[in-house]
Amino acid sequence: KQLRVAWIADPKKFGKKKGYPRPDVRDRLEGEAGWSFIRLTPVEVRKGALQTGSFDVLLVPGGYAPNFADGLGERGGQQIRDFVKAGGGYFGICAGAYLGSAWGFELLPVDILDIDHWDRGKTDECQLRATLFGKSVAGDALPDAFSVRYAN
Repeated sequence: KQLRVAWIADPKKFGKKKGYPRPDVRDRLEGEAGWSFIRLTPVEVRKGALQTGSFDVLLVPGGYAPNFADGLGERGGQQIRDFVKAGGGYFGICAGAYLGSAWGFELLPVDILDIDHWDRGKTDECQLRATLFGKSVAGDALPDAFSVRYAN
């Protein structure tokens, strides 16, 4: 089964900040695993597009978490919580991970311990390994080990 993956970009950076979004996990999964991604706007999320679009997963990449929170608002946050509660997946990278925490839309019972020191560096060779569950979801196209760019 091919996953239907929605993604949302930082609403203040997309189309305005040169080079945003940079190549990331979404690009790797699209190129190497053949996944397709459909970009949603905050307005579309607030109007229920996650539920009506038959998506399996929502990907929220890097950016600036307050930009996502402001753009989605409480209505968008509730739509995301409802999507996850109904079995949809949530994949938060960097700012997307902050958004999924207790600081943001409370998808996981985790809190940000040190938000003042979020800038911890970067590498173009962050090594990742697929779990058995990840392979069961992604299929054989997901390599056992791969590298991605990491910042912060």
